[in-house]
Amino acid sequence: MTMMTEVELRLARLASQRLVAACADDGASASQVVTDVCGVQAQDHGSALAGVCVRRPGLLAEQVERDLVEGREIAITWLMRGTLHLVAAEDLPWLIGLLGPLNEKRIVWRLRQLDVSDADIERGTAAIAGALTAGPLRKAEIAEALVRLGVLPDTAGQQPIHFIGLAAARGALCLGPRRGARRTYAPLREWLGIGVDMAAEERQRQASATRLGRRYLAAFGPAGPADFAFWSGLPAREARAAFAAIEDQTEAVRVDGRADDLRALRGSRALTCAPSRPSGERIDLPSWDNYLMGYADRRFALGPGAEGAVTPNGGVLLRAVIEDGVVVGTWGGAVTPS
Repeated sequence: MTMMTEVELRLARLASQRLVAACADDGASASQVVTDVCGVQAQDHGSALAGVCVRRPGLLAEQVERDLVEGREIAITWLMRGTLHLVAAEDLPWLIGLLGPLNEKRIVWRLRQLDVSDADIERGTAAIAGALTAGPLRKAEIAEALVRLGVLPDTAGQQPIHFIGLAAARGALCLGPRRGARRTYAPLREWLGIGVDMAAEERQRQASATRLGRRYLAAFGPAGPADFAFWSGLPAREARAAFAAIEDQTEAVRVDGRADDLRALRGSRALTCAPSRPSGERIDLPSWDNYLMGYADRRFALGPGAEGAVTPNGGVLLRAVIEDGVVVGTWGGAVTPS
């Protein structure tokens, strides 16, 4: 068992998230960075690009955008916790296979709440797939297609974005190139050359959950199964089972003053390149950054009064300034999801 102080825990988690120079200045591509940190939350486009760049010195937002739109080595869709994430394109099949059914259940429940029948839910997702054969479309254009086919009475309301999310949960689409300030949605197979066999992925569900658990610990460790469940959106039992399946690849970590035992992946950045003591380094994090979004309890990173500063209304996580892993302030203002 490895013993850590609260300070050492913060430094280890910074290292896991490539927020320590010794762990980050390695010339990695944008795809490798998002693989290393297990994806970057992406409901705000600029914050997603910044979340990659802050984790690899010298990488520019323009390069990340090119990898997204031209190289297509990275992609954006709804994954962990049902939120948009920027991930390596090659990881999409198993991630959608694992998390898509959870997101689908939530979206179908919401569409039923909005008085959409099960028959129209199926008609709508088929209509979206058909409309996208013409190429990437904006939300308004997809909504118009749903109205033309009689699935929806008009383009107003929340139904169109839920239909789009459902198609994404089933592996039919992902985000495409931006058109001006607006997002577009593209057919996943044609845009990325990747298909998702949901039935085959469902048969591999346990293996995929274990795979994600390993990735999570590499990117966020030391952490516990409750942290993994919170970050991923997986049921607690699946999170515990995933951690149990890789227990022989991990090391127990006990932090002073905490009752819970955390785990760190052997050979991970948390155990191999974390600083031994604070250096006073300050880092400007974008909104909804992994470092603050990746744990069930973020108090380990919050200085006095910081929680109210970074989450003023409970639903928005502002851009945070951290010093040695502790939030000491914010920069800029709140970011409104596009």
